[in-house]
Amino acid sequence: MDKLKFIPKSLIMEHELIDFDHNNLFSLFDKVSKIIKKKENIDELDNIIEELVNYTSVHFENEEKLMSTANYPYFKQHRLKHKMMLAHVHGYLVRFNSENESKRNIAVDINDFIKSWLEIHIEMEDMYLGNYLNKL
Repeated sequence: MDKLKFIPKSLIMEHELIDFDHNNLFSLFDKVSKIIKKKENIDELDNIIEELVNYTSVHFENEEKLMSTANYPYFKQHRLKHKMMLAHVHGYLVRFNSENESKRNIAVDINDFIKSWLEIHIEMEDMYLGNYLNKL
């Protein structure tokens, strides 16, 4: 568990792959926050937001493969929540890439949205998945 230094302990599921992915996402939240707090390196922001969104998508794919392989009974509902969340994030990305608003402000919105969504999702959905997978 020492490797999981970014994820809040209350959100650790005791599933190696999912916890690893969640930890990486929380690490990216931390990076975005640090870049936003600095008043320079706006170019860095483009790269880290892209990385955060891409990794979120990869994490969902990993989780969905696990659910499918394990015949998780709530797979379809869980996957639908992932799809709806990604659609919401892509709306933020359109704003982020439009240059009509401050990239820094939109990056804060994206980071805050994904982080708060993920925290709630882990507590409300992934913990059930983790319990199911850990019983197999």
